[in-house]
Amino acid sequence: MPTAQPAPTAMATASPLPPAAPSAAAAPSPTVAAPRLPTICPDLPGRFEVLGVAGGLLGPVAVQGRYACLSVGPRLVVLDLAQPTQPRLLGQVVTGLAPIASLAVSGDYAYAADLAGQLHIVALAGPAAPREVGHYDTFRYGHGLAIDGRYLYLANDDGLYILDVADPTHPTLAGFFDTPGRLERLVVRGGLALLSGGDYVQYPYRDLRIVDVADPAHPRELALYAQQPSGSYPLVPIALQGRYAWIVAQGNELRGIDLVDPAHPAQVSSYTLGRLVEASPAGDARLLAAGGGTLVTLDLTDPARPREVARAALPSPGTLVAVEGDLAFTLERLPAGAAPASDALLGTLHVVGLANPQAPAELGRFELRVPLGWPQDGKVYRLTPAGSRFYVAADMAGLQILDLADPAAPQLLGSGGAPGFFYDVALLQGTSYALVADGSWAPAARAGLRVFDVSDPARIVQVGDYDSPGNALAVAVAGHTAYLADGEKGLRVVDVADPTHPVEVGAFESPGLARGVVVVGRYVCVADEQQGLRIVDIADPAQPRQVGLYAPDGGGILSVAAAGGLIYLPTFQGVTILRLNAAGQPLAVGQIALRGASLVAVGDGLACVATWEAVYAFDVADPAQPKPLACLDGRSTGSVQAMTIADGKVYVATSLGGLFVLRVI
Repeated sequence: MPTAQPAPTAMATASPLPPAAPSAAAAPSPTVAAPRLPTICPDLPGRFEVLGVAGGLLGPVAVQGRYACLSVGPRLVVLDLAQPTQPRLLGQVVTGLAPIASLAVSGDYAYAADLAGQLHIVALAGPAAPREVGHYDTFRYGHGLAIDGRYLYLANDDGLYILDVADPTHPTLAGFFDTPGRLERLVVRGGLALLSGGDYVQYPYRDLRIVDVADPAHPRELALYAQQPSGSYPLVPIALQGRYAWIVAQGNELRGIDLVDPAHPAQVSSYTLGRLVEASPAGDARLLAAGGGTLVTLDLTDPARPREVARAALPSPGTLVAVEGDLAFTLERLPAGAAPASDALLGTLHVVGLANPQAPAELGRFELRVPLGWPQDGKVYRLTPAGSRFYVAADMAGLQILDLADPAAPQLLGSGGAPGFFYDVALLQGTSYALVADGSWAPAARAGLRVFDVSDPARIVQVGDYDSPGNALAVAVAGHTAYLADGEKGLRVVDVADPTHPVEVGAFESPGLARGVVVVGRYVCVADEQQGLRIVDIADPAQPRQVGLYAPDGGGILSVAAAGGLIYLPTFQGVTILRLNAAGQPLAVGQIALRGASLVAVGDGLACVATWEAVYAFDVADPAQPKPLACLDGRSTGSVQAMTIADGKVYVATSLGGLFVLRVI
């Protein structure tokens, strides 16, 4: 039969107000002239409250004295190294939403700068430690930190922020130095700073600048040591030792620079590191370099003649991340693409003793275990709730089962099913079976619909499968029938009355690429990418037939959601809210005018919409008049990969920060 297009329908639209334009900047002040960016979120009546976070990727490590600080997404993990043979967990602090980008430790405080430009100061000592006690907002990505005396130096996209942290609970801006490109790396000591950075667009160079910061209110450039095209290796400052600076150039050349006259730096030595790509200072006249499983100790007593004094095999795997006294630390990450075990081991921090440089020995280790530890290059595509348990389609990490009864203390109950490309998961009601859409494309792979027995989360067992002809991207279940969005092969209808032997009973091969699927009564709605939303009558599962079509102007349809008999369709132009009439014809009943909508979740009278830059919450109790409630600036959390609403909470999985449990208040 011919497809039906919905008649134009008058409707109310809801759109968050655009952020106010920044006011004209005042004349720069030598003490507080730091750029500011407005948030992209408008002023709305509510806000998102963070209740908990799970997962995330391993980030930087900092070690000083008895403390080691590691980062996982926006989470700071603090270790006590009083006994290096047995590193002990002191506690964890969730610093916000953005992943931690750089870390520094000084005395009893840790300083963490995140990708949103927020500086978080965490007390490491005291009865309630660790706890955040101070905060400073620069509104730009933070790339590096250094501490010298009472001042903290923060490198970000704007340049160099100099903060007075004599009182860590109230950091204040003492000065700012504007670099022509973004500032990425820095070393500061004795009132002198080495600043390395560049910009691939507006400032197509990489450079190293020598800056006098003895008077923080008036930092001044003394010399531009070198400038080179942005496509070349960066000039990486490693250490300032007395009158000498040490940098790595060309990726493997250690250079000694004499700064007796900082305005006229002079190179005095060069040492080829080769495969030793990790370099870290170890005192005032020593440097460690590592790479390829080898650890080399360099004596820098005579800066004109760096001298190798020891070369040995690293006793522990991983990357050299810090040196403190006679201890070195390597971070062993989960290999890219590897699925974590059910205990979510993300990585291991190894403590290496250097008492005998010719024979370094592992003294201790700390295994970093974090709930929902998907791999470095993995993703989360679906979060399916069942009470306090969430079933997670985690791409190459397989099927994971997470307990979020206490959002502040998430628990990974089990993981299984890998390898595969798990895009969606649905539960077979009244049973202990989970149905997974596996989009594996390898010719030898049996992909499509995979059925798992999840009665024991610690032992997830596959009991059945249906090898679909396309690439399974989404699945929906009604009764004992599964509906599979099978990419270029359209909709596949699969009988799962016997979960151990799924059988295809019908198919509808749509002309586009089936990306999403929901069931609304006797109809299945298929998001057919550029070919619109197809309404398929499944009264007879063996003979599915299209009865309606909705083809929006906003470009491709990548997903679709449904709740309360309504269909929510995100496109580049926003979210269209549809209702099906008795004949299955889609009628538009509401619109959320939000450009760039890529994903929508609906439940509890809320619709949460993800764009490339933010997540918005709308009150959709009256679908004809959606009301904006809250906005979450997501520019630094990574893209939103999956989102769901359950029990009054919003669950958002991001590519960088992990899985956030939020509440609109």
